Formats: sequence, C-alpha cells, structure tokens
Amino acid sequence: MRFFGSASRERQSRPLADPRYVQAVLARLTAVFDQALDLPRRRSQTVDTLTFDDVVSYFTGERPDDQRIKAGALLLSAGSQPGHVAFQVFLDEADQVCGDASGTPYGRRIFAGHLDAELTDYLGGGDLLIFQ
Repeated sequence: MRFFGSASRERQSRPLADPRYVQAVLARLTAVFDQALDLPRRRSQTVDTLTFDDVVSYFTGERPDDQRIKAGALLLSAGSQPGHVAFQVFLDEADQVCGDASGTPYGRRIFAGHLDAELTDYLGGGDLLIFQ
C-alpha cells in the first residue's frame, strides 16, 4: 500500500491537490453524514484515539467490491469541537469520491479525541493522506 502525505508532483493536476476542492469535498461529506444518521453506513464513529493502524485496517478490510475504486483518502476537517473530524473515503482514478448506486459515498466519519503519533507523522501537518 502506497500513500502520500500531500499531493506529490505527479498528482498536482489531480483534484485533491487543490485545497478548494478538498474543502468542497469535506462540506459535501459533512452534509451527507449529517443528513441520514439512521443509515448504518452514515453513522459516525467516536474514538478516543484514531491510529494509523485503524485507518489502514479500515481501507483493507472494508473496501467495497467496486471496480472503480483505485485509492483511499483520509481527510481531516476542522471541527467546532475539540479533537478531530476525519473522513475515510474511497476514490476512483480521477480522485473522485466513489459511492454506491444511490450516491451514498463509500466511507466513514470519525470523531477522534486524538491522532496517534504515527498517523500524525504521516500527515506531516497536513489534512490529507492518500492510500494506494
């Protein structure tokens, strides 16, 4: 599994290299997860500490059976509460968030009190980590 702490030079033309695009994606994901809390896939999870191992385990163990999926992304959003709001989503080859036939994005939202040191190191002060 390869990952990038921020957009590499080869990915500069990709949408996730644009901070405005990332903010728009975060806003859409927040709206989706806030809309229908009764749907299991849209329920947010709360953890004391989000670890790098937890993130990797989710991407490898919960990957949907969808041929469009080429990567996973962890996006951090500035929340209004202490801690971190993280989204884990699956991306197609154009870095667009993949969803099911109803348009529901594949992924999860996590409210984390803390990030472990390994995850913090990989993020390198940024808010995006891509796994391929």
